[in-house]
Parts: sequence; structure tokens; C-alpha cells
Amino acid sequence: MLSTSLRQLEYVCAIARHGGLTAAASALHVSQPALSVALAQVEAGLGQMLFYRRAGGPMTPTPYGRSWLAAAQVELEAMARLLSGDLRAAPLRLAIFADLAPLVLAPLLAAQDGQELAAQVLDFAELSAALRSGQADVALTWDLGLEPDIRQKPRHCLQFDL
Repeated sequence: MLSTSLRQLEYVCAIARHGGLTAAASALHVSQPALSVALAQVEAGLGQMLFYRRAGGPMTPTPYGRSWLAAAQVELEAMARLLSGDLRAAPLRLAIFADLAPLVLAPLLAAQDGQELAAQVLDFAELSAALRSGQADVALTWDLGLEPDIRQKPRHCLQFDL
């Protein structure tokens, strides 16, 4: 179980960025004791000192601290992207029955409108297995008797502007 919170990571990275507790506390609009407690908890959890402390001088990272802080900053930036929703949508994983692919794949790829498509041309057994295992999001196939637990939306006629 993780014992360090994102807030603690932010605090410790801010201490490094600002060179000390007082400057970091001012920049983050929190109390200096709150940062001091967070730093102590993180260091206790790691079993390592992250900073050298010098009376009246800046706090400088230890060699271990430099590595840890660099990794922590990367993770904080990744979490910020994740929580902002600023991620590229994953491609729609489309399984196409091999007999249909020559007819429909090129028009489907040409008709993409902002949605990236990752198409797989498969035989019927592979297509069924891909749907069952979650390796395909949707499939385009003849009605060849898919298992009843695979949701189907039959279409009798497909039209493509060729």
C-alpha cells in the first residue's frame, strides 16, 4: 500500500524547487510546519534523507534525493496530465472478418473523422476470441453465429460512397 500522497510529493518537489521550507510554503500558501511534517513523513517512509539541511542555508538534495526528486517530478507531471483529461483518445480496436476486409477496410479508414482506428483482419475464430478477450472493441463480420453473450447489432446492408 502506498503511504505517500500526491500532496506530499508536491510539497517535497516544491521544497527542492524553491530551495527550502519557507520559500516553498510561501509559494504554495501553506504553513512551513505542514511542509516540514510532509517531508519528514516521506523521508521516514523511504528510509532515506532527501535533503541536506544547513542552518541558514538552502536545502540541497542528497544524491539519492536528486534521483528521487527527478522521478517524483515526472510522476507529478504525468498525474497532472491524467487528471486534466488532456489525453489522446485510444484508437477504436476494430476486428474485421477476413472475407469482408477487401470490400470495407479502405472506405472505413478513409472515412475516419477524428477517431483513430486500429483495424485487425481476422478469421472468424480469431475475431470471436478478440471480442471475448477485449482485444477488439467492435467487429464487422457476417452473421456466422457469434456466441449469444456477444452483443450484436445486425445490419442487412452497408453502403459506402466509393
